[in-house]
Amino acid sequence: MTYQISLSQEELQTVRQVLEEELEAVHTELRRTRNMDFKEQVRHRMESISQALHAMEQAAGSSQAGQYTPA
Repeated sequence: MTYQISLSQEELQTVRQVLEEELEAVHTELRRTRNMDFKEQVRHRMESISQALHAMEQAAGSSQAGQYTPA
């Protein structure tokens, strides 16, 4: 499923900052956890956040208004 949203430059920066902070927190959680099932869930979350950030960066480079369509 693909979504398309429109964000102002300020909104885009805010969302990017929140995702980067969450990615850092999730990375810390990954290092701390010992439960392998939970560790896999955390890895999946990290991948999802990374993909969203990557999609935003690609779209921000191709759009002045901050429109993007995450994959």
